[in-house]
Amino acid sequence: MFVVKVLKSKEVSAFKGFTEADEEYLESVMSALESGAIPKNTILKLKKSIESQPEILVNPLKILTLLKFGISSRFL
Repeated sequence: MFVVKVLKSKEVSAFKGFTEADEEYLESVMSALESGAIPKNTILKLKKSIESQPEILVNPLKILTLLKFGISSRFL
């Protein structure tokens, strides 16, 4: 799954600028993605957003912001 690959990328996983709350949020997103709790349409919208802005892949904070705006807290 594309979004999981982005979250497991070295740019995101090795980034030291996340707060503890950010790291917990990313873990909950990963868990929700792996368990199928996030609807497919939401995942596809996130994928399209990331693909339309390839420069976002090198900026983990922008990825985090995209996830926070794109995924409803009720899915986590």
